[in-house]
Amino acid sequence: FNPASEETYQVLGTVIRELSALFPGRFFHIGGDEVDSKAWKNLPEVKDLMERERLLNVSDVQNWFGRRMADSVIYYGKTVAGWDDIATYGVDPGNALVYWWQYRRPQDLERDFSAGYQTIICPEKPFYLDYCQDKTHKRGFGEWSGRYRYNEMKDLYDYPLPLDRHVQGIQANLWSETVHSSDRVDFMAFPRLIALAEKAWTYEDNMDYEDFLGRLRGVYEYLDEKGVYYYDILNPKHHPEPAGPGDKTENTPFVAGCNYIPSTAINQLEMWQAESFDPVTIDRELGWAQDLGFNCMRVFLHHLLWEEDRDGFVARIGTYLDIAFSHGIKTMFVFLDDCWDERATLGPQRAPRKGVHNSGWVKDPGILYFGPCGSGCQYASDTTAILDVLERYVKDILSTFKDDKRIYAWDLYNEPGGGQGADRYWERSFPLLKDIFSWAREVAPTQPLTAGIWSPRLKEMNDWQARHSDIISYHSYEPIEKHQKLIDALRPYGKPMVCTEYMARTIGSTFQTILPALRKQGIGAINWGFVRGKTNTIFPWESAPGSEEPSIWFHDVLNPDGSPYCEEEINVIKAVCRSN
Repeated sequence: FNPASEETYQVLGTVIRELSALFPGRFFHIGGDEVDSKAWKNLPEVKDLMERERLLNVSDVQNWFGRRMADSVIYYGKTVAGWDDIATYGVDPGNALVYWWQYRRPQDLERDFSAGYQTIICPEKPFYLDYCQDKTHKRGFGEWSGRYRYNEMKDLYDYPLPLDRHVQGIQANLWSETVHSSDRVDFMAFPRLIALAEKAWTYEDNMDYEDFLGRLRGVYEYLDEKGVYYYDILNPKHHPEPAGPGDKTENTPFVAGCNYIPSTAINQLEMWQAESFDPVTIDRELGWAQDLGFNCMRVFLHHLLWEEDRDGFVARIGTYLDIAFSHGIKTMFVFLDDCWDERATLGPQRAPRKGVHNSGWVKDPGILYFGPCGSGCQYASDTTAILDVLERYVKDILSTFKDDKRIYAWDLYNEPGGGQGADRYWERSFPLLKDIFSWAREVAPTQPLTAGIWSPRLKEMNDWQARHSDIISYHSYEPIEKHQKLIDALRPYGKPMVCTEYMARTIGSTFQTILPALRKQGIGAINWGFVRGKTNTIFPWESAPGSEEPSIWFHDVLNPDGSPYCEEEINVIKAVCRSN
């Protein structure tokens, strides 16, 4: 704005008038600091203004300009609020509220008190929440200034407040230039905002930082319930710092692989049971995966295996991890699953049904938690027992492997609300989804937690999953155009992303189109299916029983002898994944 132009005051006066009418509050904040006034000094009309009003420099011009704005605010019945600078405007202290932020200029605060200005205490150090609260954090005010980068919670808690009758309160500021998502807001604000509240409402003699830390656990339970993505100062690995859109990822390996089950198993039970566990086939097939450049496999577990033979199951998980890691492959384990057969039974599994996609796959917990699908998929008559088993199972497996570097992440619940056709659970899975996240957070594994977003219908669940996951995982079997729309919709959460299911050739999701696009955007890519086998996933979802082998495979990459279904695909996979 040109401070010498009456048109400037007409425009801004109109803005102040209209905003004053819209908002009934007492205070009208005009800012008033950090004005770049250098351009003014060469304007002929500003020089005339300075001569006419006897202003010595552009700082005086700023004060003259600010006073006129303050006069407009007061004219419309409001009290002027602004940063420290407004005290130099000559505004009547009875009509002004000063926000003191320049902690390096305590003399200004004393000046304001002496002049009678009511004051809000909000010093940059240590009350600015856009400063990182831990020296391991990378995104914050330090990106601009570099010098004053960290405001640790203890410094805020212990800050000596001035005892003056003009102090009206304290305030923490969180500027949004480096805040790109709601999770980032949560992460920067909490728990420092809790510390600020205690400071504001507690006598100084009763302040005790160690006691405050001890009481934080109860606060964390409340924040977890409300879905707040806070920084856990007691367990920093609980909520990793949210990645930002500008974070460099060149040195981070591109996560690529597939949903893996050995070709000799029809489902999770046959993969893991002692009688059918097949480390020879696993080793051979993961060697082929290594050759393609894959570095991550998504593998399903099942609670029945743990319930029957906990020690043996854990040992076989360890054996699998040894094999996978020997091929440079990490694993994302999946706990619960709402897809396919609702009844799981241990022992020999049925033979594959010719032409039927995933004819032996089983849900977990399925009918033990939900009622029979033919009855409308409500809940079982008593879910108490299965919830107790699931809680102990999940916590035990997580506790056993919580620090295992061979594990990439934990996928807590595959397609919650899923199922087939009319027999989907939809929102009925929401309570169980919340339960398993709660159990996992109690264990606090070092690996990230997630649950894949898969259906646009489940809007509330999708948002909850995204907010509570450390990394966002999602499923899309759409062609690249629609797939990209889902990516764009998930970006505002500001978290790393991995697509944990894609690639269905006959409906337009292919390695050639999807894999390079995900690599370019730094999004992990885990397709469904690897070696053609007993799962029958070369057939499409709705394939009729007895169907002959399709000319175009739906899923899967290799034949049981390791030969490729499509050489062109193999070339694309190697070109994209081997560059890791």
